[in-house]
Amino acid sequence: MRQLSGIRTLECIACVVAVSSVGCGADRAPEPSGTTGQALASSAADAQASSVIPGYVHTLNASKFRIGQNPTLELSTGVLQQWRGSLGAFSTDPTNGWSMASLDSTTPRGPYIVNAATQNAAVRDYFLTAGLPADQVGPVGADFEVGGSGQANSQATFASGSVRSINSVLSRVVQGIRVVESFAWAKMTTGGDVDMEAVFWPPLDGSVVNSAVNFAATMADPAMHAAYLAKLPSPPVRDGGVVIHHTDFTLHSASSAYVSYDVTLDSMSSASMRHFDVNGNEFWLPQELAANPGSIRKR
Repeated sequence: MRQLSGIRTLECIACVVAVSSVGCGADRAPEPSGTTGQALASSAADAQASSVIPGYVHTLNASKFRIGQNPTLELSTGVLQQWRGSLGAFSTDPTNGWSMASLDSTTPRGPYIVNAATQNAAVRDYFLTAGLPADQVGPVGADFEVGGSGQANSQATFASGSVRSINSVLSRVVQGIRVVESFAWAKMTTGGDVDMEAVFWPPLDGSVVNSAVNFAATMADPAMHAAYLAKLPSPPVRDGGVVIHHTDFTLHSASSAYVSYDVTLDSMSSASMRHFDVNGNEFWLPQELAANPGSIRKR
């Protein structure tokens, strides 16, 4: 997770995209192309040439974050703007629209909503009221802080009273296609304030979404699906299907989006998803290549 000046290191939140270890093969980043079958891409610079699926930028004015009294802009650079109040700080990256807020380490926290259904509904309503597009919200998940440490994904496994707080995580789905790197999450108090939050929900080129929808329709045909999987280096262990990826919040630039068929080809539980274009050619996302320079192993 990105470390910001004046903000304490955040807890490990499942929805914040972690760059997974990359498998080997030719070092190939996605390239834009319309009909050649290579990874389909778009960027903010291309938006005027096609329809745009709107994103959402979370601002301090729309936020219920408990920043405290007298918030002032304490830092403003090309890649980071940070407002600080008496209780915490709210930061944004003007290059890509990412935002994050966290209380200072000395600020009292909570009390928190500790019922997952109640918390998830409250956080969902909060972001929709702030302006996040309702028709793009997929399933809302929850990460639990239990007994002072640790994270888990199912409240049913906890003893009564052991849940200390919940982070509710909104996933993104556009026209039935999951958008992997987008997220909006928050930890809300019983009074309706927010103690922690982060949002990254960039706009998408409509042509990329259309390509993903068409690709998914093709893969819905059993024969076409089988023929496509036969092109991969080995049979999938886990099939993630057609998704949209975009550059993640760690890259200081306008977001670019890519259509992918995601699978794992390794039986190890820690195996990362690998990305294949419409022709079955593997590619790597820019953030994966940036995180693993020169370390892509040959298959």
